Amino acid sequence: MEKISKPNLVDLLRLSDRQRWFSPRIRFASVRSKPELIGDLRRLYTDVKRGGLVHFVPRLALPAHVPKIAYSPKLRTFLLNGKPIDVPKISRARPVFSIRYAKYTLCF
Repeated sequence: MEKISKPNLVDLLRLSDRQRWFSPRIRFASVRSKPELIGDLRRLYTDVKRGGLVHFVPRLALPAHVPKIAYSPKLRTFLLNGKPIDVPKISRARPVFSIRYAKYTLCF
């Protein structure tokens, strides 16, 4: 995990926070050091190097909606479920919302 740059780690944690992959949340503030971020990730994952990729193997059973995560040092990109994904672009995208002027019923 040390070969992954801090901005890439922060983008991965930002995406995981947006998708609610981990509970409790992992803080990803820019004031935290890279070793602290890696330490938080190592509580959930072990990093295994296979076939030129760094695979994040879960230590415990994670929810089904959490994808398999790998990192390609050669391409400098993350692979989610085996597919390359532009994590910085997705994690920094503005949230989509709309305002509707209609009646809604909330059930508790």
